[in-house]
Amino acid sequence: MGQYYTLSCPQTGTHVDAHAMGAFVKAYEQVWSSSQPAMLAYLTSAGRGSHPRDLPWAPEGLWAGRVPLMVGDYAEDGDLIGCPQAFATSESDVYGACKDSQIRLDAKAAKRKACKDLSGALIPIFERSHGLRCSKLRQDGKEVEGKGYSLPEFFPVRQTATGWEVDLSDVDQQDRKQTMEYYERMGINQNTAWQRAAIEIRSDQHFTPLAAVPDHIPGADEGLGGRMIWVNLDRREFVDPAVIGDDPDLVGVMKGDSARAVLAMLVHRERRGGGDLGDLGPVAVAGRWRGDRIVLLGTGSFRPGKGKDITQEEVLANFSDVSGNAVAFIRCDEYFGRENFEIEGQARTIPEAGEHEIIAIAARNLPLEITTDKTITIEITPGMTIAASLPGRKQIQAPLRLAATVDIYADGGKVFLNQEIRREMDKILVGLPQRVLSLKLASPGLQATVICPGDFKLERSFSSMHERISLCRPAAA
Repeated sequence: MGQYYTLSCPQTGTHVDAHAMGAFVKAYEQVWSSSQPAMLAYLTSAGRGSHPRDLPWAPEGLWAGRVPLMVGDYAEDGDLIGCPQAFATSESDVYGACKDSQIRLDAKAAKRKACKDLSGALIPIFERSHGLRCSKLRQDGKEVEGKGYSLPEFFPVRQTATGWEVDLSDVDQQDRKQTMEYYERMGINQNTAWQRAAIEIRSDQHFTPLAAVPDHIPGADEGLGGRMIWVNLDRREFVDPAVIGDDPDLVGVMKGDSARAVLAMLVHRERRGGGDLGDLGPVAVAGRWRGDRIVLLGTGSFRPGKGKDITQEEVLANFSDVSGNAVAFIRCDEYFGRENFEIEGQARTIPEAGEHEIIAIAARNLPLEITTDKTITIEITPGMTIAASLPGRKQIQAPLRLAATVDIYADGGKVFLNQEIRREMDKILVGLPQRVLSLKLASPGLQATVICPGDFKLERSFSSMHERISLCRPAAA
């Protein structure tokens, strides 16, 4: 049985319904949809400019500087421990608290026991940013009467001298026939409501536009808007969309791959059902940013809550770059043919220099919610580089640099430390020796194996007054 997810922000009392946006509801399905990553990018955006591709007519992101979450119906209380952002309900109840009741984008954000749905207000933005039209909605935003489908389809369109047509210009020539056959199966010839201009934006239904709203957004070949980067304000990390291959303005990020990687960072790190994302081992992405404050930061400054203004210059100078981890996730099929790796190695019981300090900092700053009967795991991952793909896969053009990090878990729940403590640990992390990962297939058809000459993972477990420390040391290549 698969786990169903909703993209939500309990701090604001809102969520985005996947079905309404033309996506299925499992984690993989949403990460690789067109709509959910795009809506995450828009909703967390701040500091945008006035270029047409900055969408200056749309409100600033409602979720910017707050905690977006991909919450599943298998979520458990204790998945997030010491998370400073209190929710109106327990995490296990968030999925059930996401309702169909619609809310405008510029409505006041508030913690609610019932999260309201933003999808109706977002569809006019999605149609314009992606050149799509919803098959179930008329230009006035009302649903087409008559026979519907299980999901609304969003068809790519263009206007010609003779009317509206399907736009296949972004589809490779050899794939166009198959793509058109798929659209025909989805009823494109029976339901022609998509043959129209983008949905009209109404103040009472969607939001009050901040400027004149265009029906068409210029392509990247006509010039880019302001550069944007993904920023984790709590973990002090960033992802540069340009490194992933996105056009690095708002519309480019909404249509690109970096948003998929960030969406994957918001799910729980362990699989609990079919369609879930698993922890990717050395390229760990799933759950990495779960429970943290995130902003897609533009060229203007941004003030997160009661904190001081933050700028891209400050982030690039002082935060850790995890763009390589995002690339490894997006390209894992091309480079590795899989997302999980077995780890060959030996265990040692004595931490080395630097690791002692990190363990001590973490141990003396554990949240009060953690009691002595919980098993604490401290994972220390030094900075690593993957220089080559697995045999037979597309080869990496330039070495992938994976950022060093510390992760702490209590009985599987993610433990949160504040910025000051993380900054203290980061100073030590950057001094740990950089490792080079090499990958191999142990034998044809078997699991891939990570071979790392050096330390890979540190685990510390507490049981009453007894302690056990084990460090996984993968064998040398």
